[in-house]
Amino acid sequence: MEKSSNRITSVDSDLDDHDIVDGPVYLLFGDIDTDSAKSLVAWILNQNMQQERCSMLNLFICSSGGELGAAFAIIDIMNTSNIPIRTVGLGQIASAGLMIFMNGSDGERILTPYTSIMSHRFSAGSEGKFHELVAMQKEFELTHERMFEHYRRCTQMSDEKIEQYLLPAQDVYMNAGLAYELGLCDVVKDVSKR
Repeated sequence: MEKSSNRITSVDSDLDDHDIVDGPVYLLFGDIDTDSAKSLVAWILNQNMQQERCSMLNLFICSSGGELGAAFAIIDIMNTSNIPIRTVGLGQIASAGLMIFMNGSDGERILTPYTSIMSHRFSAGSEGKFHELVAMQKEFELTHERMFEHYRRCTQMSDEKIEQYLLPAQDVYMNAGLAYELGLCDVVKDVSKR
């Protein structure tokens, strides 16, 4: 597949010009939920209100996903930050965790070589009376469109390519190299000191 994003900078295990940590660090490990979102949102806002601002925020992510509403709350606040946010994916980034990772600042989305990546469409369930279920369908459609819009913005892919490579009917598992080719990250970097 041809690279569709101009955000990609390189795949190289010996990048000297891309420090992994340059400024404050936040660890987003585990499930994405309202508690983890509240804590991360508070951290980003607090960093942006400091008298002397740092030049970069570093968000390390290892998450198998979670609540999409909480992920979009984080994404919205990331987009308002006056300080660039470097995202570093390690271990596993999947589902809502991947969506947050992809939202890192241009050129600052770093994956480690052994990171497992998974992309998929959202899943949801609801119960209630018939008319309530019909009303919920509208929210499902809006959520679907929000996801595609986010993927379009972060990868520069068309809806057709997104549906083919990143959001088909089944889960899509990939390694860091393929994530790079698909425009999900800007750099794949080995962080070992060997």
